[in-house]
Amino acid sequence: MKNMTSLILKLGLIVFTLNMLTSHEVFAKIRPKVIYGDDNRVTPESFKKGQFAAYSKSVAGMVPVQNITVNENGTLSLVASTYQAAFNLCPTERFAQEHSGMMCTGFLVAPDLLVTAGHCIREQAACDNAVWIFDYAKDASPIALDQVVRCKEIVEQVLDPATLKLDYAVIRLDRKVLNRKPLAFRKDSKVGDNEDLLVIGHPMGLPQKIADGANIRENVEETYFTANLDTYGGNSGSPVFNANTGVVEGILVEGEADLVTDEVNMCNKSNVCLPDGCLGEKVTRITSVAVLKKLVP
Repeated sequence: MKNMTSLILKLGLIVFTLNMLTSHEVFAKIRPKVIYGDDNRVTPESFKKGQFAAYSKSVAGMVPVQNITVNENGTLSLVASTYQAAFNLCPTERFAQEHSGMMCTGFLVAPDLLVTAGHCIREQAACDNAVWIFDYAKDASPIALDQVVRCKEIVEQVLDPATLKLDYAVIRLDRKVLNRKPLAFRKDSKVGDNEDLLVIGHPMGLPQKIADGANIRENVEETYFTANLDTYGGNSGSPVFNANTGVVEGILVEGEADLVTDEVNMCNKSNVCLPDGCLGEKVTRITSVAVLKKLVP
């Protein structure tokens, strides 16, 4: 209770001097992704294959703390525009009326350790000014205090797009997250060629989605692989699972442009590529996150 009260006070009373970014500005800073073939995104409760709906409980979305309000009953609410309003979407786009509030995705690897993309948390100021929300799978639902954690410190952050192409961050949370099982992840060797993959995260900041039906496309680089995952900005930091074993193979970091313009209707729609087309989505190998070898033996 003391921790919950402290969180309410922090969220309600801290005055931030940082300028708030619009959704467009935020996602302009996050590396885009895209849809390959059919759009396989579904809500966790709709996903019936294996244990992945349960694994979604260990995946969180990152939100600027100034976008959280405290309700009179002690619950929290997320301040966000609809996906359609934020990005001038065509009305036929899936999930257009859901709210777009998450900036990035992360996942638990230990009770108080969360992994995300390095470009999501670049410095301690970003850590200090973010909250991580679990179970955000439905719009407009009150957010309970035990769903929310703060970033305490950056344990390790690497962003090297030019040479090694590493992009990851490991952060320590302000408390241990209870009743959520840390995700199992690969600790040696590498994922097999053409392996089936699945991703859980917050595409374009939406409530959590699971997308399967993907596979490895290129698997030769030491620090990352490429896949045809259905992902967008907001999925950055998402765990990419081996769909057959359930272990995390990597961290979603980069891909094709998310949206293209419908020149007739002057609105934006999802960029759709053939399953083997476009550039593919880059995934930092979880085995490249060196500090995890020490922290999670």
